[in-house]
Amino acid sequence: MSAPKQHKWIRAGVTLSLAAALVAGLGFTSLAPNAHADNRSQLRRDNSKTRQCKWDPVKHWVQLCYVWSDAMKRKIRVQIQPSKYGGRNALFLLDGMRARNDWNGWSRDGQAPRTFVNSNITLVMPVGGETSFYTDWIRPSSTNNQKYTYKWETFLTKELPGYLYRRFGVSYGNNSIGGLSMSASAAYVLAMYNKNYFRQALSFSGYMNVSDPYMQRALQFAANDAGNYNLADMWGPYSDRRWVRNDPYVNAKKLRGLSLFMSSSTGLPGQHEDPRTQEELMNTFVGFGLEAVARHQHILMKDRLDQLGIPARHVFVSNGIHNWPYWAAQLRMAYPLVKKRIG
Repeated sequence: MSAPKQHKWIRAGVTLSLAAALVAGLGFTSLAPNAHADNRSQLRRDNSKTRQCKWDPVKHWVQLCYVWSDAMKRKIRVQIQPSKYGGRNALFLLDGMRARNDWNGWSRDGQAPRTFVNSNITLVMPVGGETSFYTDWIRPSSTNNQKYTYKWETFLTKELPGYLYRRFGVSYGNNSIGGLSMSASAAYVLAMYNKNYFRQALSFSGYMNVSDPYMQRALQFAANDAGNYNLADMWGPYSDRRWVRNDPYVNAKKLRGLSLFMSSSTGLPGQHEDPRTQEELMNTFVGFGLEAVARHQHILMKDRLDQLGIPARHVFVSNGIHNWPYWAAQLRMAYPLVKKRIG
């Protein structure tokens, strides 16, 4: 694969194409902030030791802020690119299953700050949430000594909005949210249950039928590989109604009224693949399997939305595996729709 080792894919096996469906890797670039734009030049207040956000090395006016969460009893890092001209609406971008604790994948590999650098939309990129599905868990994961309970839905919809309103002028309505792989279904769920706050949802290579019995077991396999997480501590046993509650495919009717975007590739190697070693060849093979499943889920979701008469913008890319360069390109495809809806 021509893109450097950005993924830590699960090991080869018969089940890897579906079981690792939510695993995403991240890259890195280190740059200094620009010098431009009045609404972006001032560092905002936050809950860090210095009580002030700091410039993020990703450049493009991104600030790294610490926001306290009462629900999780900890400070959450959030990368924020203010709107260029003081626009009051925001696009939230959620990370993949292997989300890091130092930066959000969209800020580097997804090139979101570069894509939106001239927009009047605030970018909000929460940091962390490995294998969290950006949902409220029942309790800490019991298989990896997790020290606190994930409460991401509460943070994103009840706690973070107040901070964004006070410090960045983000309104309490007409915002957008997007996610990739693991977080694509989360973006749709958060939007469908919080329509007053989110009016648009974006899915990039998403897995929408999470309560399907096969998917449940595959997700647990992937969660084990990503950090030994126990999903029974998230939504309970597979028979628990929480699994259905967080399934966009089953709850597709609740998406009516939202502006929707979905994209996926075939999984066939594209312009960013040039495997020259056995490891790169395996990465390409795994990326093919992951994206092929995402394509299948995309088609199922499209058919469901069509049956319900719910409009959505669908992008089916001919070539490309489950990898960041393709999500970066698909975000650029979604940019006009985001700008039209909340810009």
